[in-house]
Amino acid sequence: MKTKLLYPLTAVFLFLISLVTYGQAPRLCTTSSFALFTGAGAINNNGFTLIKGDVGTNAGAFNGFPPGIVNGNIHVADPAAAQALIDVGVAYGDLSATPCGFVIGVGL
Repeated sequence: MKTKLLYPLTAVFLFLISLVTYGQAPRLCTTSSFALFTGAGAINNNGFTLIKGDVGTNAGAFNGFPPGIVNGNIHVADPAAAQALIDVGVAYGDLSATPCGFVIGVGL
């Protein structure tokens, strides 16, 4: 009897699981390879830092590497940094247009 009930319940569960909505990441485009990026300022490092990914700035200085280490490419006011600035704006627009049903409290 239990097995006869288990199969239909499993089938119903498998059909209904597709109705659950999961969070989606925003479109990052060219910024997906960046670990650190700023569109309006300098990047300054004051010690040993290991960054895994690209680092870039569209406007500003880039200081402190070495002693810091970048395992990726460095983009300072080049076409890749200019495109990353545009793509950050696109990702921000996607996130700000997404409705949110839950607000995290100040204590966090």
